[in-house]
Amino acid sequence: FSADDVLLSGRRLDPNTAAEAELAAVPGLGPRAAAALVGDRGGLGFWNVAELERVPGIGPNALVELGIWLDTGLVGPPPSAQRIDLNAAAAADLDRLPGIGPALAERIVADRNRRGPFRRRADLDRVEGIGPSKVRALEGKVLPP
Repeated sequence: FSADDVLLSGRRLDPNTAAEAELAAVPGLGPRAAAALVGDRGGLGFWNVAELERVPGIGPNALVELGIWLDTGLVGPPPSAQRIDLNAAAAADLDRLPGIGPALAERIVADRNRRGPFRRRADLDRVEGIGPSKVRALEGKVLPP
């Protein structure tokens, strides 16, 4: 793929579905950022443009430049389509959430088993390694809200 292939196709790339090779051809993105973007979108994808900034190599200035290449109007599925239930999900499912790796997912499950269900998303702050910023990042992605 090349930038010309993308332009000639007459379409913008959806950051949730575009192949890594397509994304790597986007000027200003390159192979490293494209790989990071594909790795970060995981099973949940990006639900809004601001979430693209969590990808290393993509900041606010880059987003402005990438706007002609990426379809930023149709970013991600509706949040209700893929919310993960904190009180029923296995660690492997929790691991798909942004900012939650395997160890933290295991701690969430262990805390739930030991202390009971989470009544609200903010209850996650009782789990070691989860603070207010991680709780905010999970807004719209988990149940309970």
